[in-house]
Amino acid sequence: MKKLLDIKGFAIPFKRHIIDQNSKRLRTWIKKVRSLEVSAHHKYRGVEATVQRTCEANHRLTEEIARHLAFHGTNWSPDGTLARKFDNFVRATPPCGHEGNDILVVRRRITCAMLLFRGVDSWLMGLDMDERLEFLPSFLMINVPGAGHYAHHNQPDFFI
Repeated sequence: MKKLLDIKGFAIPFKRHIIDQNSKRLRTWIKKVRSLEVSAHHKYRGVEATVQRTCEANHRLTEEIARHLAFHGTNWSPDGTLARKFDNFVRATPPCGHEGNDILVVRRRITCAMLLFRGVDSWLMGLDMDERLEFLPSFLMINVPGAGHYAHHNQPDFFI
């Protein structure tokens, strides 16, 4: 790999206090994912209701982007309602890979130049990014004005 582009990916918590053993964490995670697979999704009565809720949840979105997300980020249910594809699964934190030593192993293997983006209004702006980035040999961080955590949705023209 010669170059890498990242939009909001360095949000992974660098330090996470996990005291359980790996096997217990894995079993807990599997149980959580299985429960999320069958848990009731919030259902929307149609595309317009989905667009409205999407705009309410992220006030920076244009109606056009919200409509795109409503069409491509949902599934039709047998009862004619829409449910978001991924909402439930973000609630299941992976059992490994984000612990300090695990993430360091991955980050130390990055040898290519990186172009990083983050929204100026993102909650990431408040984080100390130094320790997250210190192992990257070459990077440029670009702060996207008028964008929150989902910078590519909030300011698509900036990226296109």
